[in-house]
Amino acid sequence: MKRFIKRLKNGSGELFAVFDESGREIYLVNSFGSGIIMNDKEGRTLLRIRQIVFRKMRLCSIYSRSSSIKLFFNPRKRGCWFYGTGWQFVGDVYKKSFDIIDTDNSLVCSHAKSFCNGRSCYLLDITNESDEVLCIGAAICVESMSEVESLCPQTV
Repeated sequence: MKRFIKRLKNGSGELFAVFDESGREIYLVNSFGSGIIMNDKEGRTLLRIRQIVFRKMRLCSIYSRSSSIKLFFNPRKRGCWFYGTGWQFVGDVYKKSFDIIDTDNSLVCSHAKSFCNGRSCYLLDITNESDEVLCIGAAICVESMSEVESLCPQTV
């Protein structure tokens, strides 16, 4: 199943829109207090994300209706790790081109730059429908990194 994630640049608190393969908007991602929520078209909350920043590191807690996972980002070591699941990243998270694989090396999803409705976005190709919400949550955490946060510190 393919999902397209596009960053929105408006002042209404909407951060991302998620589209299906036919180009229909199916989810809307908004800022909510100090967190992020994803709602479906009927307004039901499917996902909540809380982010905590520790100096140069960041922790994202992703909560769906049925489960939760955590992502830990350390730009200094160019690392990103999952907690609460056997998933791991393969590829370059900081360049936003990566796969997520399970402990048995099966593909959970792929994330890459793409185009949707003639505009730049990210394609999330999810292999199992039951992983959709958590995969979108992980992608939102990666895509919400600022450019400064994604660069490795350099010594002068």
